[in-house]
Amino acid sequence: MCCEEIRVAFNAADKCIQNNALQVEEDHKKFKILPKQGSSDVFCRIHVDGCLITNKTRQKCDYWFRQCNQEKIQNYFVEFKGQDIQDGFNQIVDTIAQVREKGIPLQQSAIHGIVVCNKVPLTTVELQKIKERFVKNYGMSFLVKSKEYVLSPDPIAPH
Repeated sequence: MCCEEIRVAFNAADKCIQNNALQVEEDHKKFKILPKQGSSDVFCRIHVDGCLITNKTRQKCDYWFRQCNQEKIQNYFVEFKGQDIQDGFNQIVDTIAQVREKGIPLQQSAIHGIVVCNKVPLTTVELQKIKERFVKNYGMSFLVKSKEYVLSPDPIAPH
């Protein structure tokens, strides 16, 4: 199930999903995907908060980038935050739950949570626990980056 099927499952407007839109900026924070040269991978950028998911009573992340090709599907759930990484974690986890509630399969090995924030707190035991909890229960990796994150779509190692 790729981008159009996701839009239909959520009964979302066409504008919520853009094919081959590989970057997004918000409040001086940026997330960008650099696909492999010559790759035929299909990516879509899904605007989640207020577009794909309009329910105001549930948390959701800002964007979901989905890489679809025959060999693999990868999901990058992206949240832009000031500094509250725990809140970003909660928003990503609740988005994953809502996607699964719509019957969209998400394999744990194909889920990456990414929080791009103004300032990354020093690596602390608390931050490490958040990352470990995500990898144990929800996805392949949980990354916290400051201001800008550029991703090469090769599988990323758990963090």
